[in-house]
Amino acid sequence: MPSLLGIDNGLTVILVENHKLPKVSWNLTLENDPILEKEAAGYTGLFGDLMARGTTTLSKAQFDEAVDFLGATLNPRANGLFAESLTRHTDKLLELASDVLLHPAFPADEFEKIKSEALSGLASEKDNADAIARKVAARLRYGSDHPYGEVTTEASIGKATLELCKNYYSTYFRPNVAYLTVVGDINRADAERLSKKYFGEWKRGDVPKKTYPMPMPGAKTTVDFVNKPGAVQSVISITHPIDLKPGAPDLIKATVMNNLL
Repeated sequence: MPSLLGIDNGLTVILVENHKLPKVSWNLTLENDPILEKEAAGYTGLFGDLMARGTTTLSKAQFDEAVDFLGATLNPRANGLFAESLTRHTDKLLELASDVLLHPAFPADEFEKIKSEALSGLASEKDNADAIARKVAARLRYGSDHPYGEVTTEASIGKATLELCKNYYSTYFRPNVAYLTVVGDINRADAERLSKKYFGEWKRGDVPKKTYPMPMPGAKTTVDFVNKPGAVQSVISITHPIDLKPGAPDLIKATVMNNLL
């Protein structure tokens, strides 16, 4: 059974002990409402990559070398981070994880590299029928005024700035809206001790709440075409917004039905 722990700064720690293998994973997730990125759509994705590009004490090369030396995994992302290693390397891994979380460097040169990589990825998606269908379906389903309906473009990446990333971090990365799920070869006492040691100095703060209108089905069925000259395949996507929340009685039935369909 999972154990629920707490830290004074508001971080909720969920422990699932599993001693079959000598490894431990730490999954930090921020429970924030989605935000509209507007003309800079896609910048939070850039931020997630930027978190892994060095800290105030370690360059990107030093950070990567330290993680590789442990044979560990450490992946920051826009809404948290994931870390996993053998049990004996837990302290060192968490030292690196807390450094990333609490002391990101936000190097300007790395940010420009990430933007270039994002633009290359967008260019390749233009020849991917599935990617095109996903973007069009999201816009039709949610609309442009909902975060889930925003589409990242070359223009929006061009308007993403380092300052936006820094502001996102200072605004939304707070322990009182975060869950730390610890799974693996570790007991309750050690999980609590290590959580406090490496994440206890993380400062809590007020985080903005966002609400958006529930996307509603259109008044009539519409058919939208995207012409892609030279495409070697076609994609047909049937999409429709539905208010099916986690825990709803029909959720599993609907998921099975959708997979069969």
